[in-house]
Amino acid sequence: MKETYKAVKKVFDVLCWILVGLLVVFMLLSLNARLNNSIPSIFGYSVYRVSSGSMEPELSVNDVILSKEVDDVMELKVGDIITYKGSGNTSGMLITHEVIVAPVEEDGVVKLQTQGIA
Repeated sequence: MKETYKAVKKVFDVLCWILVGLLVVFMLLSLNARLNNSIPSIFGYSVYRVSSGSMEPELSVNDVILSKEVDDVMELKVGDIITYKGSGNTSGMLITHEVIVAPVEEDGVVKLQTQGIA
């Protein structure tokens, strides 16, 4: 019984240290991204918090979402929910909306249309 307890405790300790290590790495990556004015990501995945009701009822205010970078924007399709950097009056903001018109390329520029669900 005592040996089993020691083995379980060692496994638990190792898992805790791995978790602490991952949290430290994530914090350092986040700090680096903030200092470089970019979006923190790990293996192409980023975590965001929804701050407006434009996507309700699909996404509620304060929901946490996990977003994956896409390799080819042309692969997006109607109904996909994407997060992107705004332009114009939303410049500098991150927007999460649903794609309502599939991407098309015009004069070397990819264009698509999105909107909130609400």
